[in-house]
Amino acid sequence: MNINYKDLIVLEDMCLVSYLAVLEFPIENINSSKYPQFTFTFKNTKKLEETMENFFNGSALIEPKSYWAKTREIKARLKSIKNY
Repeated sequence: MNINYKDLIVLEDMCLVSYLAVLEFPIENINSSKYPQFTFTFKNTKKLEETMENFFNGSALIEPKSYWAKTREIKARLKSIKNY
């Protein structure tokens, strides 16, 4: 499979990753090669870039319970990778 890296965004910020996941941007890959640091890969789209810009500008709105639940879900995935 050929991967064009300019079509991907790699993130380490758990807050941003949880925010994007709540908005249903799928996590394409989780890399644990630098454990305990994880990197998350997303497909790069215009909508993703605009959403990230809203996050960093402080204009992002999200329901807190959904954010918290998604963060716990992602952390559980990380623990399962760690224990693998």
